[in-house]
Amino acid sequence: MADLICPDSKDPLAESMLILLDEPETHLHPAWQRKIIPLAQELLPNAQMIIATHSPFVIMSVNEGWIHQLQQQPDGTVNALAPVPAKPGDSYIDVLRDIMGVEERFDPESEQIMADFRAAKEKALDGDCSAVIEAKSLLGMLALRGEELGWIARAEALQLERELKEPVPA
Repeated sequence: MADLICPDSKDPLAESMLILLDEPETHLHPAWQRKIIPLAQELLPNAQMIIATHSPFVIMSVNEGWIHQLQQQPDGTVNALAPVPAKPGDSYIDVLRDIMGVEERFDPESEQIMADFRAAKEKALDGDCSAVIEAKSLLGMLALRGEELGWIARAEALQLERELKEPVPA
């Protein structure tokens, strides 16, 4: 396409150009979402790109430039927040938390069990014996929900055991 826009250029891909991409991740597997912008930067080294995306994988793949966040207000207007520099080494988890404001890592039900556990743990540490039983039960539920949650449940059980000075099975 660049050769149609710059028919007299010996190297049309090296020409300065402005590229606007709207949701380039659409219909792409996350592995490809991570690769599309670096590939475009490599093929078009002198292009300035403006990209609209909701993909943390696209955002984390940008190592140079600026991230402009838009935030909708309750009245429906949209404000642009101060630009944030894109940094090499940002993970998609960093992007989800720091740029997109998503703190949750697990499915909603698991997140609720963890929130309930934290509440029960606080009560248990304040001396509520029934909350100790509830916290242990919630840790057992978490441990059954997958390998990563099992590791978290075991770590939380050890911590609770240290703080309560009594064994906590998980």
